[in-house]
Amino acid sequence: MPRVTSKLTEQLKNNRGSGIVTVLVTMLFIITLGATLLFTSYTGYLVKVSERGGKSSFYSASTAMDEIKAGIQQAVTEALATAYTDVLSEYTALSAGGDAEIQIKFSQIFADDLREWKNADGNSLFVSATEYSPTALEAFLSSKPAGAAVLVSDGECKVSEGSYGDDAYLRLEGISVTYTSADGYESSVTTDIVITMPDFHATTATIMSSELPAFALIAGGRISSNIGNPSLTGNAYSGSILLSANGNHLTHTSGTLVCAGDISVSDGAQFKTDAGTELWAENISLGTRGAAKLCGRTYVADDLTLAGNRSSAELKGSYYGFGNGSASASSSAIVINGKNTVLDIDGLDRLVLAGVSFVNTTDADVRTGESVSAKSDQLAYLLDESCITVTAFFDDAPD
Repeated sequence: MPRVTSKLTEQLKNNRGSGIVTVLVTMLFIITLGATLLFTSYTGYLVKVSERGGKSSFYSASTAMDEIKAGIQQAVTEALATAYTDVLSEYTALSAGGDAEIQIKFSQIFADDLREWKNADGNSLFVSATEYSPTALEAFLSSKPAGAAVLVSDGECKVSEGSYGDDAYLRLEGISVTYTSADGYESSVTTDIVITMPDFHATTATIMSSELPAFALIAGGRISSNIGNPSLTGNAYSGSILLSANGNHLTHTSGTLVCAGDISVSDGAQFKTDAGTELWAENISLGTRGAAKLCGRTYVADDLTLAGNRSSAELKGSYYGFGNGSASASSSAIVINGKNTVLDIDGLDRLVLAGVSFVNTTDADVRTGESVSAKSDQLAYLLDESCITVTAFFDDAPD
């Protein structure tokens, strides 16, 4: 019996299996730690993928909303043109009631024309006086990515309006774009679009047997000055205006100045129109160190061009570039070609540019998509010479 007890005691004191247990525990801890790290990394990866998908979905929804806004702007522009034509045709009769009555009539016609506007598919923007059409808004979208879905305004399509007059408006409430990508990510953008009734402006002239007494100066050829600081008060007409001397400042202080051709300012000269004046011109070109300060209502058929180095233009009041033709000579834009130039439009109350700029080439002018452009922008439209490695000439004239 004592011998059995002694052997049992020796076996209990034997620790030869403890090393295996320690290894197993250590491996289990490492496996657990590795699994935790892998799970954490995988979770972070899923979060990043979800964020990327969510951002892509949101940008697509935002782009769709921008296209809807552009489509509504097109409808507003066309309705505005029709309203202007209708009011001008009745201007003599309406003018007896004063400017307030003309503005009310203009707002009413504009709102009616906008409600009757239809897109190329024949869909009207409004289905009633108090409801807009989601189908018409969806038609403004240029394209839908494969596998994606775009839902426009699944709620109430309310239209509210203010009284006709200075503060009249149409509000398209709750326009919502919900974009669902092919991967199942969904984003929604909701906004109200407010269309304020534009002001009506028309330049009229009193009919008389002769308009000559109403003009302080008429020059069928050109008005030019190279010395002093002359000022022009009252209405004036000229075929063109040329200012080209350092320190020479021509100022139009009152009335309407009509220039059938170009207004050219260079060599340190300055051309200025005061507040309350009206200027009509074919083109305004500022050469080297030429400056223009236009503070009244300015109407230009072609371009305002800062062509020379260190030229500057300061625009205040309102500026209307009304040329919208397909050729460069009849498309209004603001073009900056010189170096160290300054274009200050901070004081403008209204800026309208109906055309775009063109890049002049030897064969044909290249139409851009910009109404205000700088010379460096042409790199986006022309192929750099360094990109042309092989030049080939073809003569397809008959033998």
